[in-house]
Amino acid sequence: MKYIDMETWKRRKQYEMFKEMELPHFNICSNVDVRELKSYCRERKLSFFKTVLYFISRVVNEIPELRTRIRENGIVEHPVVNPSFTVLGEDELFGFARTKHKEDFVEFYEGVEKAIEGVKDNVTPDFDADMDSDFYLTTLPWVSFTSIQHPMHIVKGDSVPRIAMGKYFEEGEKLLMPVALQAHHGLADGVHAGKFYMRLDEYLRTPGEFLDR
Repeated sequence: MKYIDMETWKRRKQYEMFKEMELPHFNICSNVDVRELKSYCRERKLSFFKTVLYFISRVVNEIPELRTRIRENGIVEHPVVNPSFTVLGEDELFGFARTKHKEDFVEFYEGVEKAIEGVKDNVTPDFDADMDSDFYLTTLPWVSFTSIQHPMHIVKGDSVPRIAMGKYFEEGEKLLMPVALQAHHGLADGVHAGKFYMRLDEYLRTPGEFLDR
């Protein structure tokens, strides 16, 4: 982790403008084509969720603006950020699991499995809200949403990106899944959201190129 030099930071003026807003976050939702990934996972008996989570975590870590956080005494950029994701337990209650990001797919996949095992029998809504080296991800496999609003404290220092995935659906030859990205506008812009979706699309269209190594 490193502190950013505010005197030379190229986003300083953008940050100073948006930080004064009560709700300085933007939220974008777009459909991504998961047909190739779905087939890939089915053929190899892989969990679709764990595989998508790997690619999302990889994309988030490839974009410095999504690894940048606001702290009371400055702006920091983490070298790596980790997924904190919801897990549905019994009685339709959910909790949070957290795993380390790993570039190696097998290590990441196993880490997600262990994280889920660790909370599925003890599902609680407790999580470390001060862990700003995380990004948050939730899944709504019952709804093909076109927008989503995440609950959050209206505080200017909340700068953790939030990602949501919905129910996939057929459209022509495509199998589309809504993915929403929320980020602090003082740290990231639409161009960075664009990079997120373009890079994710590349991974989802050709998963074997990145996993069969």
